[in-house]
Amino acid sequence: MHYSSRIEVRSKGFSDVIDITAEVASILEKSGLSDGIISIFVPGSTASVTTIEYEEGVIDDLKNAIERIVPSTVAYKHDRRWGDGNGFSHVRAAFLKPGLTVPFMDKNPRSEHGSRLFSLTLTTARENAALSFRLSVIETVVEKPPPRVAKWLIRSGGQPDYKK
Repeated sequence: MHYSSRIEVRSKGFSDVIDITAEVASILEKSGLSDGIISIFVPGSTASVTTIEYEEGVIDDLKNAIERIVPSTVAYKHDRRWGDGNGFSHVRAAFLKPGLTVPFMDKNPRSEHGSRLFSLTLTTARENAALSFRLSVIETVVEKPPPRVAKWLIRSGGQPDYKK
């Protein structure tokens, strides 16, 4: 089974970090699916999606790392051609990627303790606009393992994840 939806958020630009975890969880709830994968994609060439622990220090560390890797103060050929001053935004987005696929179980995205789903707006502040995310939720089905595998799971202390 498959379910698609969209979410929109407003951004301040310049590596603005926006927590979209609650919106994604709401879409998972609406999907009616319990186990599977969710694909989150932001179209365009100056935004990204990632996961990171939600803690002010690490958010600042991420912003600082992005600035060190792809500085906003360097001259970019894109800026000479278009004059819009956001060449760094395109390069940052190419490194960070516009999409992410996350598994979910029992309608909850599975991530490390404290990790959240984030949007990063990598464009200049004067381009403040709504970001529209496309989400696809795909259900996965866990089938009963073959008898040999089930016996191995039981012998090794693992618990088979199915009902007889």
